[in-house]
Amino acid sequence: MILKGISTDTAKEIVMKLWGQAQELTGKKIGFVMGNVVDSMRDIPQQYQKCLEMSRYFFFINQIKIPVLAVGKEVFFRKAESGELSEVREKMLESILLRNENTFENVYGTFCRILCLESDGRKEDSCYYFCSTVRRVEEKMKELGVGTKELEIGKLLEQGRQCISFKEMEQFFGKILKAFSDAVKYSVENSEKKDILQAKQYIEEHYQENLTLEVLAKYIHMNPYYFSSFFKKHAGENFKDYVNKVRLRHAVSLLLTTDLKTYEIAEKAGFRDARYFTEVFSRTYKETPSAYRKRTLGE
Repeated sequence: MILKGISTDTAKEIVMKLWGQAQELTGKKIGFVMGNVVDSMRDIPQQYQKCLEMSRYFFFINQIKIPVLAVGKEVFFRKAESGELSEVREKMLESILLRNENTFENVYGTFCRILCLESDGRKEDSCYYFCSTVRRVEEKMKELGVGTKELEIGKLLEQGRQCISFKEMEQFFGKILKAFSDAVKYSVENSEKKDILQAKQYIEEHYQENLTLEVLAKYIHMNPYYFSSFFKKHAGENFKDYVNKVRLRHAVSLLLTTDLKTYEIAEKAGFRDARYFTEVFSRTYKETPSAYRKRTLGE
């Protein structure tokens, strides 16, 4: 529609009235986009294109609180903060591991709202964030030895793209994430798997601390000598090697995402000193931490 010879305020009133009537008559949730005032007819096509670009936000209609979008104006009340999506994702992962359905539903709702803010009207981005979250949970399941069906991320991306609304996308990926919780529940029904799962989770949460066989055995309520053989049997490696592997994974992340010095990374990753950290790192990756950082970031 082109509204001519009226003020912007009057135009808004007319569009709001049309919005109300359209919803009443169709029974559907309707959205409008308003362009800016133009000085001549030849400027209308450009403004129309801007309106079309703004209409991408209607994929997220269930998350939008305002019925009429304005070109050049913010759609959502705020931007996603740096690291906010990752933080909520980890809380959701924790609820999956703890098999807390109520917490999962609440956190998943928050996660979807933050994901919507992070995507800022881009359907493709929202699909990518959902898929990367599925991959993160899938990796966690493997780390803890929880058997799950391996999903094809490429296929998930394609299925996500076929969703006609963000609400449909929420439901689609919500079912997949809920299935992981069911897999954890099935896994812990076996008492030995439950114990090893708890031990691995404890290591993941306390890797920065002084972890010993005695500490873990006490936490699992086992004899320390028995726990040593129990852990090796079910984890496929001895306790010390497994703890070092977890610490190295976090150390690699710090090497590639921060400017921290080697001794600082060693401390944050839970190694007793920088020399031992370098020794373990070099034995695993066949080069020193600093050489690994330089080569990887260079590539």
